[in-house]
Amino acid sequence: MKSYFCRLLMIWLALGCFTSAVAGPYDDALKRGEQFEGKQKFREAVQAYDQAVEISPGAGAFLARGRAFCQLKKWDKAAADLNKAIDMGANGSAVYLLRAKAYYALKENEKAVDDYSKAIALKPSDPYPYCRRAEVLAQLDQFPKALEDLNNALKLDSSYAEAYSLRAKFDLTLEEFQRSIDDSTRALELDPKLTDALATRSQAYKELGKADLEAKHKRSTKPPNNSQD
Repeated sequence: MKSYFCRLLMIWLALGCFTSAVAGPYDDALKRGEQFEGKQKFREAVQAYDQAVEISPGAGAFLARGRAFCQLKKWDKAAADLNKAIDMGANGSAVYLLRAKAYYALKENEKAVDDYSKAIALKPSDPYPYCRRAEVLAQLDQFPKALEDLNNALKLDSSYAEAYSLRAKFDLTLEEFQRSIDDSTRALELDPKLTDALATRSQAYKELGKADLEAKHKRSTKPPNNSQD
């Protein structure tokens, strides 16, 4: 009996040493990858995460590499790694947002909608996934649901300029031209750099036969020159 417990102790100690030996290089590889990501060096980040996967192919390593692949727009590889991470237990709104982005880029819109829905379920107070899901729903010609998502996003954050801009774009498609103008204008008030909103408003004015109003609108909202000569 004594020798049995001695063997168990030896096995336990050996496993502990093995775990420590693996954890050091694994953590180092992940840290290097994160540092490369911080420097926008995503190819180098992938190489570091490759090492982490080789050392310990777990959810954390696949998630990190999938994130870097997203930055490189290697969507198929990103989706594959994120699938593995989620299958291994990775969870949270950010994980599903990443995979939804990859699916959308791969034109797998139904899967993207499912992942955005999971992100919303996990973090319903965040307006961002509502906005992104609306974009995909519009691609599927589900405009009522898309508009509902944007309305929900704006309920959560009434200063969300991109939500107004997207809603203006959808209104233009639905030939709700005045509403499109109103939403575009609100988006530009919140973020004057939103060129999509400006283009949408210009088109809406043209559809109403009031193209001249856009030029007047631009002049009236042109910011003053506060520079000192």
